[in-house]
Amino acid sequence: MNILGLDKAMEIIKQNVSNFNLEENTYLLKTKDAYLTLSLDEDNEHPEDKKLSVKVTGGNIVVIETDERPFSDMFSNSEVN
Repeated sequence: MNILGLDKAMEIIKQNVSNFNLEENTYLLKTKDAYLTLSLDEDNEHPEDKKLSVKVTGGNIVVIETDERPFSDMFSNSEVN
Protein backbone atom coordinates (compact mmCIF):
# COMPACT_ATOMS: atom_id res chain seq x y z
CA MET A 1 0.00 0.00 0.00
CA ASN A 2 1.44 3.38 -1.00
CA ILE A 3 0.56 6.04 1.55
CA LEU A 4 0.98 9.39 -0.21
CA GLY A 5 4.34 8.45 -1.77
CA LEU A 6 5.84 6.95 1.41
CA ASP A 7 6.82 3.70 -0.31
CA LYS A 8 8.67 5.59 -3.04
CA ALA A 9 10.33 7.88 -0.49
CA MET A 10 11.55 4.85 1.52
CA GLU A 11 12.88 3.29 -1.67
CA ILE A 12 14.81 6.47 -2.55
CA ILE A 13 16.28 6.74 0.95
CA LYS A 14 17.38 3.10 1.02
CA GLN A 15 18.97 3.43 -2.43
CA ASN A 16 21.03 6.41 -1.30
CA VAL A 17 22.38 5.24 2.05
CA SER A 18 24.76 2.36 2.56
CA ASN A 19 23.39 1.29 5.96
CA PHE A 20 19.72 2.21 6.52
CA ASN A 21 19.25 2.26 10.28
CA LEU A 22 16.29 4.04 11.86
CA GLU A 23 17.46 3.07 15.35
CA GLU A 24 20.56 5.27 14.95
CA ASN A 25 19.62 7.87 12.32
CA THR A 26 16.98 10.35 11.25
CA TYR A 27 16.58 10.71 7.49
CA LEU A 28 15.67 13.89 5.64
CA LEU A 29 14.63 13.53 2.00
CA LYS A 30 14.49 16.73 -0.02
CA THR A 31 12.46 16.64 -3.22
CA LYS A 32 11.26 19.41 -5.52
CA ASP A 33 7.86 19.28 -3.81
CA ALA A 34 8.59 18.73 -0.14
CA TYR A 35 10.85 17.57 2.64
CA LEU A 36 10.23 14.24 4.35
CA THR A 37 11.67 13.46 7.78
CA LEU A 38 11.73 9.82 8.82
CA SER A 39 12.74 8.71 12.31
CA LEU A 40 11.91 6.55 15.29
CA ASP A 41 10.58 8.56 18.22
CA GLU A 42 9.76 7.62 21.78
CA ASP A 43 6.18 6.50 22.28
CA ASN A 44 4.60 8.59 25.04
CA GLU A 45 2.05 5.89 25.84
CA HIS A 46 4.66 3.09 25.92
CA PRO A 47 8.04 4.60 26.92
CA GLU A 48 9.85 1.31 26.33
CA ASP A 49 8.78 1.35 22.67
CA LYS A 50 9.54 3.59 19.73
CA LYS A 51 7.17 4.59 16.96
CA LEU A 52 7.78 5.53 13.36
CA SER A 53 7.60 9.28 12.80
CA VAL A 54 6.93 10.54 9.28
CA LYS A 55 6.72 14.29 8.74
CA VAL A 56 6.22 15.88 5.34
CA THR A 57 6.63 19.61 4.87
CA GLY A 58 5.77 21.22 1.55
CA GLY A 59 5.19 24.64 0.12
CA ASN A 60 7.63 27.51 0.15
CA ILE A 61 10.49 26.22 2.26
CA VAL A 62 13.42 28.50 3.04
CA VAL A 63 16.58 26.59 3.96
CA ILE A 64 19.30 28.48 5.79
CA GLU A 65 22.63 26.75 6.35
CA THR A 66 25.26 27.87 8.81
CA ASP A 67 28.51 26.64 10.27
CA GLU A 68 27.34 27.74 13.70
CA ARG A 69 26.26 24.93 16.03
CA PRO A 70 23.53 26.23 18.35
CA PHE A 71 22.28 22.70 19.13
CA SER A 72 25.63 21.04 19.86
CA ASP A 73 24.75 20.63 23.55
CA MET A 74 21.59 18.68 22.70
CA PHE A 75 22.74 16.70 19.66
CA SER A 76 26.09 15.31 18.70
CA ASN A 77 27.34 14.23 15.31
CA SER A 78 30.48 12.13 15.35
CA GLU A 79 31.25 13.23 11.79
CA VAL A 80 31.43 16.93 12.77
CA ASN A 81 34.59 18.21 14.48
